[in-house]
Amino acid sequence: MTRILAIDSAGPVCSAAIFENGACLAIKASQEKNSHAEFLALFCEELITNHGIPDAISLDIGPGSYTGLRIGTSLAKGLAYGYGIPVIGLSGLICLADAMREKRPEAQTLIPCLDARRMEVYHAIYTQNLEKLRSPEALVVEENAWKDIPGKKLIFGDGADKLSTLLAHREDIEITEGIFPSAEHQLRLSFRKFDEADFLDLAYFEPFYLKEFIALTAKKKNHVG
Repeated sequence: MTRILAIDSAGPVCSAAIFENGACLAIKASQEKNSHAEFLALFCEELITNHGIPDAISLDIGPGSYTGLRIGTSLAKGLAYGYGIPVIGLSGLICLADAMREKRPEAQTLIPCLDARRMEVYHAIYTQNLEKLRSPEALVVEENAWKDIPGKKLIFGDGADKLSTLLAHREDIEITEGIFPSAEHQLRLSFRKFDEADFLDLAYFEPFYLKEFIALTAKKKNHVG
């Protein structure tokens, strides 16, 4: 019996799930934006209390939110050291693609998109067999985006909805709503990596931020008088 605790904190919402023998037993999620610090550790504690200590932790390692990834990584490392178990690292983009290819087995080219800002997304491109055609990168989407990729392309994820109007004229693109980042999407790939003993080196591992963190500070107002 293999039990895996999955953590996803790369996006604006956070979630944790517990897997056992290839099935998802339970999932906890908060749709409240930027609630990672408040809820994520509680979710994991509740899942472990109800279902037992996991044999490994599966972690969304990015790309995504700098703060969210830091919170998830710190929690995963703490649990791993505390229980003496390994951590599996998975890109949230390939997990989204794996979830979509199950729902749409006829789709040949999968483009998961995570919301970055304005018209920018984090994306990667995969075949139906999860062969990587393009590595994860940040992209400011324009009308001719992805025209160098032949055939019909399926776009999905929390960064896809804002592209609907811009790409409405494109017959080579289909945008599907309702597939968003979630810990439950790590199910199949986490067990595969566990069986291969493909674990992170916690001493040196850092999340895949993709973009540098930019701290915003309020400008001071000048007062006269």
